[in-house]
Amino acid sequence: MNSAIGKRQVDYAFRQLRVTGWPHALAVALTAYVIWRNAPGLDVILWFLIFQLSHVSRILLFDRWWQAAQTTEQYRRVRRQLIASMVVAGCCWGVVPLLFMHNVSGEMVIFISLVLA
Repeated sequence: MNSAIGKRQVDYAFRQLRVTGWPHALAVALTAYVIWRNAPGLDVILWFLIFQLSHVSRILLFDRWWQAAQTTEQYRRVRRQLIASMVVAGCCWGVVPLLFMHNVSGEMVIFISLVLA
């Protein structure tokens, strides 16, 4: 990794996260609420908690580590952690149809499809 390019990429990702992180966490909460109203269950709660843990770690914890990063190795570590938490978030969105689209109303299918789009 070119250290200057890698640093700029990490910096850009964290600047964007500061803008989009909390609205995304709110979207997850709204989605969990709608799913819960239609199909309450432990899987909705676990999905919500795993997703929000991923968000909180990115927004609060990794952001602090990013601000403190001074060396190329520190940037690499923060970048790996950011990527891992984003993979978790992507997987959380990816399992929504598998977990929550069984025997649901047409409105629910439309809502989930819009959220995923």
